[in-house]
Amino acid sequence: MAADPVETRNALARALSPRSVALVGASERSSASAAVLAALRDYGYTGELHLVNRRGEPVGGQVTHRRLADIGGPVDLALVMVPAAGVPGVIAECAQLGVGAAVVFSSGFAEVGAQGRVLQAELAAARRGSGPRLLGPNAEGFLNLVDGVAASFSSSVEFTRLAADLGISGRDGGAPTPQDVIERARGTVAVVAQSGGLAFSLFRRGLARGMGFSRVLSTGNEADLAMADVLDYLVEDPHTRVVLAYLEGLRDPRRFVATAARARERGTALVVAKVGRSPAGARAALSHTGHLAGDEAAYQAVFDRHGVVSVRDADEMLDAGLALSLNPRSAGNRAAIVSLSGGNAVWMADACAEAGIELSPLEETSSERIRAMLPAFASTTNPVDVSGEPGVPPAEVLAAIADDPGLDILVLITTLARPSRLEVDRPALERLRKGPKPILLTTYTDPDPTCTATLRELGIPVYPNTRRCAWAAAALAATATTTDVHDPAPDLRGLNLGGTLAEWRNAQTGDSVPEYRVGRLLRQAGVPVAAGSLAIDADEAVSIAAELGGPVALKLQSAGVAHKAKVGAVALGVEGAAAVRSAFAAVTSAVAAPGLAVDGVLVQRMVPTGVEVIVGVQNASGFGPMVLVGIGGGLVEVVGRTELHPAPLGPAAALKLLRRLRLDRLHPDDPQCTTLLPLAALVSRVSAIAVELGDELEELDLNPVILGRDGDVTVVDALAVLSPPG
Repeated sequence: MAADPVETRNALARALSPRSVALVGASERSSASAAVLAALRDYGYTGELHLVNRRGEPVGGQVTHRRLADIGGPVDLALVMVPAAGVPGVIAECAQLGVGAAVVFSSGFAEVGAQGRVLQAELAAARRGSGPRLLGPNAEGFLNLVDGVAASFSSSVEFTRLAADLGISGRDGGAPTPQDVIERARGTVAVVAQSGGLAFSLFRRGLARGMGFSRVLSTGNEADLAMADVLDYLVEDPHTRVVLAYLEGLRDPRRFVATAARARERGTALVVAKVGRSPAGARAALSHTGHLAGDEAAYQAVFDRHGVVSVRDADEMLDAGLALSLNPRSAGNRAAIVSLSGGNAVWMADACAEAGIELSPLEETSSERIRAMLPAFASTTNPVDVSGEPGVPPAEVLAAIADDPGLDILVLITTLARPSRLEVDRPALERLRKGPKPILLTTYTDPDPTCTATLRELGIPVYPNTRRCAWAAAALAATATTTDVHDPAPDLRGLNLGGTLAEWRNAQTGDSVPEYRVGRLLRQAGVPVAAGSLAIDADEAVSIAAELGGPVALKLQSAGVAHKAKVGAVALGVEGAAAVRSAFAAVTSAVAAPGLAVDGVLVQRMVPTGVEVIVGVQNASGFGPMVLVGIGGGLVEVVGRTELHPAPLGPAAALKLLRRLRLDRLHPDDPQCTTLLPLAALVSRVSAIAVELGDELEELDLNPVILGRDGDVTVVDALAVLSPPG
């Protein structure tokens, strides 16, 4: 049974701000033990600090206890550093004594193989019930800069080195105190990683970039508390505005979705590096949809839907974190560029285009304002090139257009080679920094250290090149993207689609559902499907074909034949009684597998040619049902152009997916994409089917859906895959 989220948040709060700490396995011979003890002391931990050593030897000049029970008082947090084999016993003792939480630094668990996995299972079992909540094992601890608690052996938190590297001096030039370092390092960025070393290296590198941190945590092997638990806590943390997360996998993907949605509501930015992305499992090969919508696409779809910034490496993560932590939230993706260098303005424009940042035309009043400020030969369109050494500081030009309602993000390109150059721009930068729109700065020369320090003091993020600056702008824009609440998907709750699915289960011998059954459910839900009926014999096929009129298609219907065309079990463009009889015989004899159950042959009216699109549902990623849209037909796997979106989605959101596929270019004289509206409505309705059927449906593959010249849409082929029972 999953732990209550409120209880979990309270347990983490108790762990990060403990009134009493016990270091279990304290030893003079362990450098890691010495580092943790030094970190607690150096950062000025003021609670009770107990040391436990089975020999009872003094450590660091402090007396020790042989057992936790010898402490004789409550313990909020146990820091466990004993050999792996002894950890389950320590945790069991913690459970008996009511210890609130534990960080298990010890390694030698699941990360080392089968024997370690057994030991980790014993560890998890030892804490169940009333036991402490665990971070780890194989964790590197945490740093809580809000309350000044350091519980880690990472060299990145070492007090004296940190102070020296950051150039922190004490008051009146004396030696820095823990409070001096904490005040310099404290901010609104949190880091959580399933790799301890990476969490603390991001912290150290971020400090050098001018970021300030609230919490840094390593989750290790996650025998208990997992990434989702820590993210949930950090999103609710009033001291945190930005969360940087290094993620290898999720135990509960749907909980991540709920946390990401809440983060957006609260205005907390999530910046996530998802590594180790892999294709969906072998079951996905049954349908085009599952084959095309792998785990990586599902993660990205969730990120896009909830404004999570997805990054590929540590530099991108820090660039995004810097922009988000120092700036107000952006209202959109429209940027203005003012540059001291024309060439770099062009370079920046290209980088923005690649990053999805729009360079909106300036309003006429904005253009008039800057034309009055600049020489006639300067460029006053966006991007604005102030041409070398203008009489007006470039930052003043940027400030002159900052209130343009068509702009969301302000970008200044300048040189930081000389402090005198920055001093000219400083008054305008100070005003811009206090404004409602985010500002980014990039330098096309190596910065003078004085300039870097000045910008850090002003709280303005600076980037060493146009590409990284454009990426930071994209991170700001990603957190601004919203889904229109007035764009709901259809409500299908009264149609009893679940009852139809139950009928499928009763009639099936396998997981694949034949097209004729899928078509009935689609019609029930209001999705346009090519007219047709199931024929049991050739006479019935001839009768159905005559009733439909014109050429027809004949398709074998069997749960054991997922892709009929590949085995020759489809005949197209058949017309006339004799041809129908011949085609019926051909498709029914195409597959000669012993024991194959055949339901009949679907006789279906041929649909006029048009653009072939695939619309599907994938529900194997763990995030819940996803809707997939792409270029369909026989080229679906060759072209591979698809878009994925969590279900449900309204017609307006579906239209955006279709535009991303460039389908709007089919009708360039239709700027409102009215021709695509029926297809968008179909995609939205399919998303509602996915939600209604829930986890019973693993995949749905409508391919092709024919988009006619006048915008009418028809499903021509369909396949469903049910989730395994139980």
